[in-house]
Order: sequence, then C-alpha cells, then structure tokens
Amino acid sequence: MAKPPTANGTHTEEELVALRGKAKAKVLAEKKKAAETELLKKFEQEARAEDDPEEEMVSIMIDLPGHSDRITVDGKIFFHGSTYTVPRRKFDSLRDIVSLAWDHEDSVQGANTNDYRRPRNINLSPSNPDGLSQMRF
Repeated sequence: MAKPPTANGTHTEEELVALRGKAKAKVLAEKKKAAETELLKKFEQEARAEDDPEEEMVSIMIDLPGHSDRITVDGKIFFHGSTYTVPRRKFDSLRDIVSLAWDHEDSVQGANTNDYRRPRNINLSPSNPDGLSQMRF
C-alpha cells in the first residue's frame, strides 16, 4: 500500500527524499567539476611556465604615487597596495606602468615625494643672481 501524497499533492514522501538525494548529488558533481576546471587551469599555467619563461608566474606589489589608486590592464584592475601573481610578461608591463607613474609624479614637482623636504627661501635679485639666499626661520 502506497503512502498518501504529500502537501503538494504530486509526490510521496519517499519520492521527495529520493529527489533531495539527486539534488545533493548534482550540486556535489557541479562543485567537483568547478574545482577540477580550476585545477586544470592552474596546472596548464605551470606546464606553460616550464616550457616558456615568459609564462612564468611572478608576484608583484602595486606601489603607486598619490595621484593614482589602481591600474587597469586588459580589463583587470590592479589596486595600489595589493600583491598579485601574474605571468612574467604582464609583470613587466605592470612594473613599467608603476615606474612611469612615479616618473610623472616627479615631473609635476613630486607632490607626494616632497612632503618631508624643507622649503627653500628663493629670492631673485640683481645682487643674488643664483636665486638662493640664507634660510630664514
């Protein structure tokens, strides 16, 4: 004798238990597949790095001057103060971008590098052609 249908009226209690088991098995299989895909991607990068030095994975800490808080390369954002592991060729590009950002900072009177320098008392006059005078406090 079969048990009466449950509240939804379509399945018995045993059928619902079986469906829950199928759902759990499906979710577990999806998680396993996602983990497998991620591992495969990692192992492919390692294999490429062994074959080609340009594919070697390298860590870089993004250190930018005050006028910038991030770098965007190929649609990916690299934030100031964060460390990333990237292929060697991307490392080289990021290092160049950081260097150019600091060069720009220096070209605009080093707004963030002059914080601890003492100001000079510059006085241009015919009697003082080099413009430097004694420091006055």
